[in-house]
Amino acid sequence: MRKDAIACWQHRDFMALVAGEAKLGYWGSHQQKRDYMAKGRCFALRRGEPVSLERHVASARPPIAKVRRLRGARSFWTDQASIRE
Repeated sequence: MRKDAIACWQHRDFMALVAGEAKLGYWGSHQQKRDYMAKGRCFALRRGEPVSLERHVASARPPIAKVRRLRGARSFWTDQASIRE
């Protein structure tokens, strides 16, 4: 990872966060992120954590990617700009 980021297990949850940033503003989207993380739907990825790219969606705004931790079995969705290529 190139920078700290938030990631979600489901594509729809990550897209809801993206839409929340546009509709709710900074503080509203911050609360939404905290709620999703408390429910286990999303989690924080730390800078320098090794991940492998499975799929990227360049047509989405913002560009998103489906990635997997090198030591993990499940894949998740995150912001493509946070991935080291």
